[in-house]
Amino acid sequence: MWTRVRQATGHLVKNDKLDVKWTWANDKIQLLVLGCGVTKKTCEKMLKRAVHQAQLVHLTAKKSQGKVYNITAHQPVSNYFLRDGRYIRFADWRFVHRARLDVVPLNGCNRAGDQKDKRCRRCGYQLESVAHVLCHCPAHAHAITLRHNAVLDRLFNAIKLPATTTKYVNVKIPGTDGQLRPDLALVDHVKKRVAIVDVTMPFENHDLGVFAAARAEKLRKYADILNKFNADGYDTFLDAFIVGPLGGWDEENDSVLRRLAVSVKYAALMKKLMVADALKWSRDAYVEHITAHRQYQA
Repeated sequence: MWTRVRQATGHLVKNDKLDVKWTWANDKIQLLVLGCGVTKKTCEKMLKRAVHQAQLVHLTAKKSQGKVYNITAHQPVSNYFLRDGRYIRFADWRFVHRARLDVVPLNGCNRAGDQKDKRCRRCGYQLESVAHVLCHCPAHAHAITLRHNAVLDRLFNAIKLPATTTKYVNVKIPGTDGQLRPDLALVDHVKKRVAIVDVTMPFENHDLGVFAAARAEKLRKYADILNKFNADGYDTFLDAFIVGPLGGWDEENDSVLRRLAVSVKYAALMKKLMVADALKWSRDAYVEHITAHRQYQA
C-alpha cells in the first residue's frame, strides 16, 4: 500500500502542488498531509481533502470568476441540476457552466489579448458579452420573449383561484387608465382583491442588487394602477417575479407564490422547471447567436 501511496503523492506534488510531504520521525517515515500525520485508515480521506483544497485555491486564484455565482449560490434551486441534470437537456447542462463562468467564445469574453474587435457579430453593439447576447441583442428578441413567456405560462397555469376571480395576462386591466399591460393580474370584484405580478428576467450581474433594482422598477411602473384600486377600496398586492436567464432565483419569489396560493408541493417542482426553462431558451439564443442557425420553431 505505502509503495502506491509514495508513487501517488510524488505525482500529486509535482502536478497539483499539494501540501504533502514525507518526513522522518520516531525512527520511521511518516506522511504529512495538510500538516497532519496520516495512517492507513485516514490516508485516502486526507489525500482527497488535499486535492480538493488545492483545486479550490487554483480556481479562486483565477482573475475572472464570472458575474453570476454571487447570485446563483444563494438559492439551492438555481443549482438543482448539478448532480443529476433532471428536467434539462444535456446541451443546457454543458452551456450553463461555461456561461456562468463567462468563458464562452464571444468577442467580449476573449482574455488572450489578441481579440481587438469586441463588437457584437449580430447587431454591432460595442461589447459582445454574455449579458448582451442573452438579454439585449435585438437579433434574439423573439427567443428572449419566449423565455419570458415560458416562465409566465408556468406561473399562470399553477394558480387555482375561485370562480369570482378573473385572470388577465399581458392585457390592459379593464377600468384602468393608460396602456400598461401587466404580465399577470388577478381581479376579484366580489371580494375586492387585486394581485398584479410582472415577470422579469434581468441578467445575474455580480450581486443581488440587480434583482432588487428590477423589482423596484416594476413597483414604480405599476404604482398608478395599484393606487387606482386602493382608492376604490380594494385589497391590493403588487410584486415582481424574477428568474435570471442563467438560472438565478430570487428568494422574494417564494412570497409571491404563497400570495397567489400556489401549493407548496407544486411550487417546489415549478421552481426547478422555471430554472430549466430559463436555461433552455438562453442556450438556444446563444447557439443561434454563434451559428446563425435557429434552434427552435418560431
